[in-house]
Amino acid sequence: MSTLAQIDANRKNAVLSTGPTSAEGKLTSSRNATRHGLFTSRLLLDHEDPTELDALMFDLSESLEPVGPVEHALVERIAIAMWRQRRLVAAESAELQIDRRPASIARAMTYIDGVFSRKVGEDKLRPFSEDEKAWCETIVAECDALDDFEIETIKRCAPNLYVQMQEDADTGFKTIEELIDDQDGGALAYVDELATWCQQRLAEAAQRPALLELAEQLRGTKLVLPMKQLEVMARYQTTLDNQLYKALRALREAQDWRRQRERTAADNDE
Repeated sequence: MSTLAQIDANRKNAVLSTGPTSAEGKLTSSRNATRHGLFTSRLLLDHEDPTELDALMFDLSESLEPVGPVEHALVERIAIAMWRQRRLVAAESAELQIDRRPASIARAMTYIDGVFSRKVGEDKLRPFSEDEKAWCETIVAECDALDDFEIETIKRCAPNLYVQMQEDADTGFKTIEELIDDQDGGALAYVDELATWCQQRLAEAAQRPALLELAEQLRGTKLVLPMKQLEVMARYQTTLDNQLYKALRALREAQDWRRQRERTAADNDE
């Protein structure tokens, strides 16, 4: 049986030996507890940082002051419940972010009947290019102003149209004359086709504000998960809360029991 002098000496030694004091030393000590834990060894997913769990374990150990393997195991259970609660919040955020991505919004808009006549792509969820809009307007105006479709007339009266013809010819490694000769209907058909394409793009430009407004409204509906998913998460949250409460209560009971034994032992020593 320990003497009063031994007990007093042990207490003084405990005060002098406070364990690691540096952040690195404390984290190493925390890792030791986590590495040899009963429950956390397989808790982490591939993308999760083990040092974050170590830090949580260390903070809980500092706050709850467990002593012995039983109390340390209970603190570890508390850490697991809190870690899973963090993961639940992260899962909800990730699900909302996925639902609000341009691809998801575009897919949802495609299925809105009576609004748009064809599939909505992600590129349609950006403001229409003002430069492209101005170019199309210029091309349409030049095409409408032409009174004949001779190459020289196009070059003189429709310079932007002529530049486009030159670019199309260069792409096919042809001259403008060869480009027009290969076109069914000649220069007139080429001009009509380009003007029609520009008019379609201008129609899309006119429709884009309504499209963007609808997309923003759809994003607004994605701020909360569907009720079915929320119910599942709520049930899981309740389970985690119960686990956390039970582990905390068990820890307090274990600590009270230990302290009572220590007081009894101290009384007996006296």
